[in-house]
This record gives sequence, structure tokens and C-alpha cells, in this order.
Amino acid sequence: MSDNKDDVENRGPPPAYTAPAYNAHQYNYPPQAQYTVVTAPPYGQRFPVVTQPPQDYFCASVIVTIMCFWPTGIIAIMRASEAREAAARGDMITASQRSSSARSMVRLTILIGSIFLIIAILIIGLAIGLSSRNYNDYYDRYDD
Repeated sequence: MSDNKDDVENRGPPPAYTAPAYNAHQYNYPPQAQYTVVTAPPYGQRFPVVTQPPQDYFCASVIVTIMCFWPTGIIAIMRASEAREAAARGDMITASQRSSSARSMVRLTILIGSIFLIIAILIIGLAIGLSSRNYNDYYDRYDD
């Protein structure tokens, strides 16, 4: 009796459940390509889960372009625009990456603009200091 039970378990599905053979060439279809579908990230990596559209920093990038340093500000505007477009088409991962890049460019633009502002203040202060010293030296010679 146990032999009969093992025989039933090892037979597989009855012939009525088998799929019919399909030959693509018989219907004049070209052969289909083989695709690999990845359902999980590689070991040790994680896909970020983004549910809301990230901030695109477009307004900030326009302001720093006008007020700080325009070459990096233009790059910040481009990244912010790319982030906005990616969020509009539903690609939140790309939108998050471009948003982070736009934020970095805004910060870099502020840093470069601040450095230029400090240099300009030092140059103007030095010029005023040197001119006032020359002014005082000129009148000190003729006061006697």
C-alpha cells in the first residue's frame, strides 16, 4: 500500500494540466529575447523608499544665482529643474538624487559668494585705509 502512495506522489500532475507546446516560428513570430528580472537589490544594498516628492530647491537656486555666484547657481537651477521633472513623472529615486545635488550646489554657491564678498570687503577696506593714510600724510606735511 505504501508503494502505491509513493507512486501517486511521484507521478506529478495528470496530463490534462500540461501546457501545449508553443513554437514561435510556426506563427511567424521572431524569437523572443531572454530577460532577467531582479526583484531584490544585491546583497548589502538597499533601495531607498521615497513616498513624497522631495524638495527641489528651485527658488533657492534662483536666488543664489542672482545674489551669490552665477556659474554654480546655473548648475543648481538645472539640478532643481531635473528634480522637479523627475518628481512629476513619478521617479522619486532620481528626484531625490537630483534634489540632493541641487541642495549641494546651492550650498556651494553660497560658500563661493561669501568668499568673494569677504575678499571684496577686505580689498575695499584696504583701499580706504591706504587712501586715508595717504590723505593724512599729505596734510601732516603742510600743517607746520
